[in-house]
Amino acid sequence: MARLGGSIDQVFKARTDVATTLAHFADPKAIEAATDRAERIEDLGGLKLRFHLQPQNHGVYTVTPVYTVQYRIDGATLSWSTLDGNMGSEGTARFTARADGGTDVHYVHRIEIEMPVGGMVAKMLQPVVSRMVTPNLQAYVQHLLDTLP
Repeated sequence: MARLGGSIDQVFKARTDVATTLAHFADPKAIEAATDRAERIEDLGGLKLRFHLQPQNHGVYTVTPVYTVQYRIDGATLSWSTLDGNMGSEGTARFTARADGGTDVHYVHRIEIEMPVGGMVAKMLQPVVSRMVTPNLQAYVQHLLDTLP
């Protein structure tokens, strides 16, 4: 089983202060609302979420992502990593105050999904998967920014 994915490393601008922005990015309800193709997300408590995404059919393969992610807050940094499942999600969001009262969000996120393809096919699919993942990650962050209180 191959693991294919993509990532972003980008700075976003939020109009709210660091505490408000960080709290929103770590809020399970905000995470669920921003997660594209979520059938449901279980809040397991302790900033641990179990994601159940809609099946994704890409012609050659169909996969239904189900995975558990643990979030951690350390000062002005939110980090997360996958505990189990057929998809991986790892990243950090560092929140830095700006002079105008807003927040810079340095967002680094990599996701990988297990796909039932061989090594040769995986090498050919990786660039395609990466091009699909990056805009989805950017849209996720933008949704969080657009729904800040």
